[in-house]
Amino acid sequence: MKNTVKFDVRRVRKDSRELNSKINLVTYQLLLLTNLQNHIKPVNRFENHI
Repeated sequence: MKNTVKFDVRRVRKDSRELNSKINLVTYQLLLLTNLQNHIKPVNRFENHI
């Protein structure tokens, strides 16, 4: 069984970290856009969303 199933945990963790950072970036950009559209100053103030 060990020879048939190969699973590289390090690669999955690296890919997962990369995906997580991309999702965080997109989320941050959406929050900025929302604040811009609602005329909230400063734009990077997020206590309204939490």
